[in-house]
Amino acid sequence: MSTTFDNRLGLLPLEHHASFFKLCITAMTAQADIERFTQWMLQTGARLMPQLTSQLPHSAGTAEQFFRTLARRIWEATPQLNRRFMIETLPVPERKDPCFCGSGRKFKQCCSGFKRFAAYLPELCMFPFFLDSLPEARWPELADSEIPIPLLADQAQRMLREQRSAQVITLLEPWFAGAPANQPGWPEQRWPLLQCLLDACQMQNRKEQEEQLAQQATRHASRAMRGIGWLHLAVFLCNELRIAEAWDALHHAEEFAPDHPDVARIEVTLLLRQENWEQASRRGHFWALRFHRLYGEAMAPVIDLLNRMADNPQQVFSRQEVDYSGPLAQLLGLLEQAPPPGCHYHFVPQHNADGKLEPADSLQEALDEWYQKYTFLPQQPALEGVPYDLAWEMANDWMPLLASRPILWSSFEVLDDLTRMIAHGHPHQVKATNLPLVARSAALFDVVVQQLHNPDVVLNWDMVENRPAMHLAIQHLDNLIDRGERTEVIAWLEKILFSFHRSDEQHWREILMPYYLEAGRYEDAVSLAERYPNDIINMRYDHALALFMLGQQAAADAALTQAMAIYPMIAMGLIARRELHYPRKIDADDRLDLTTAYCDTHTGLWPATALAWLESRFSLPGTP
Repeated sequence: MSTTFDNRLGLLPLEHHASFFKLCITAMTAQADIERFTQWMLQTGARLMPQLTSQLPHSAGTAEQFFRTLARRIWEATPQLNRRFMIETLPVPERKDPCFCGSGRKFKQCCSGFKRFAAYLPELCMFPFFLDSLPEARWPELADSEIPIPLLADQAQRMLREQRSAQVITLLEPWFAGAPANQPGWPEQRWPLLQCLLDACQMQNRKEQEEQLAQQATRHASRAMRGIGWLHLAVFLCNELRIAEAWDALHHAEEFAPDHPDVARIEVTLLLRQENWEQASRRGHFWALRFHRLYGEAMAPVIDLLNRMADNPQQVFSRQEVDYSGPLAQLLGLLEQAPPPGCHYHFVPQHNADGKLEPADSLQEALDEWYQKYTFLPQQPALEGVPYDLAWEMANDWMPLLASRPILWSSFEVLDDLTRMIAHGHPHQVKATNLPLVARSAALFDVVVQQLHNPDVVLNWDMVENRPAMHLAIQHLDNLIDRGERTEVIAWLEKILFSFHRSDEQHWREILMPYYLEAGRYEDAVSLAERYPNDIINMRYDHALALFMLGQQAAADAALTQAMAIYPMIAMGLIARRELHYPRKIDADDRLDLTTAYCDTHTGLWPATALAWLESRFSLPGTP
């Protein structure tokens, strides 16, 4: 057998043959036994995998022996539906025994050569293909079956990496159903499944289920289960800012896993949340030294994290960086060293006063290199369906480029890619990591708009070239709203509305108008309303209020009369100061829900004088 042949077989690209392996599973179900499945493989294997067949030596019997071997390997790696999902290991005949293929010849004269192929075929993991072929309605049948738990846990971890956490819950919930809360009877061997299920609940924000599972695990008879329960419960309570309870859970977790990295991380995090900077620094250095002595370079990312937490506890806490490690920490380090944002774009007018951002030659050259390194991204930025989570498996390819080509830090496309990478690959660190990235994009936005400002042209959201900038601008707005920075919210909303043309701009002006009213910027409120005449009903009532507060009585009367003629229930709700007892049935009466929503968010914006004027213009009907 040639070396080339050996290497080719050893590099069988399984992920490229998913459809073939799924078809094999279907055939196994239909053929029911190994002999019939082997015959099927001999009849169809070469036809279904012609490229692989062409790499086989052309000596007589080689292809037949290879596909017999492949059939056995697939059979031995696939759960058997009619045997409670057992993985079956087939016996190997003795040399003089009848061959397993059913030819009637002795094994040594027939298929004994299959062993040489087995040495070069990769280990097959058929379970992902098997699970994809099994309807989700049948997944509960896997619970308490003969399926190997390590195999199931490996698949659950793979699904978590692929952001399929909802499916992980569907897959694993039945394994933990029906156990009494005071003394759950789950077998100890299921602890890897419990860890995956808890992680999936966290990713799906199913807090009640997550806490309940962790609490149940703390009462398990198994020491391993109790350790997982207390450790996960400590993380959960810390994230929920239930500090005293988190400390208690952490002390319990230390009894089971005193040197677990999460024990150290949670302890220092809790000290940071209590703003005990000195103790956080001491404990961070203690744990870093301990892990270095116990684990050496194998724990380097954790040690680096703990040292940063210890060296700059206040800075780490203010940036909410406590969960960073590895590539995330490296990414933020590069961001801190990046030069100030610069404008490397042209503004290219299109038809109908629309325009698009086009990278200058210097930036485009760097972007071309970025997409060569980041090979699975399309050249069209900000498209949906891109596997951004794969980026972290390729971080060593693209991370150095951010250091060698710093102009990329002035690219909306790259900043948008980075925020999406984090959202898909590190969902638990989205807010903490994306804050500085989005702040960087906001500064870049200001520089670009200032240098390229053209009052006669707007950037159209529908143009794919503009979407990265717009996506980042909206993220920055969300951050400002979360922090309650009202003045900055108004300024940023104005940039979104007046620097971009968006098909759904109604949503953003509906947000901006109450901010104008709250700030007493009634002239701006009137200007916004008159910029969009015949607008939604919320804006019409707000327009009337702004005119009244400016003392433009006639115009205010006319605007209010028009609004009440279209939608009087908002006036009724405002006059009643939300004391009308309407049933909240959104699906039964959308008009009622609109009234409730407006009154909940706007009543405080209507001063007593304005409410008195409203009541004078409207006669409230008697309630039943």
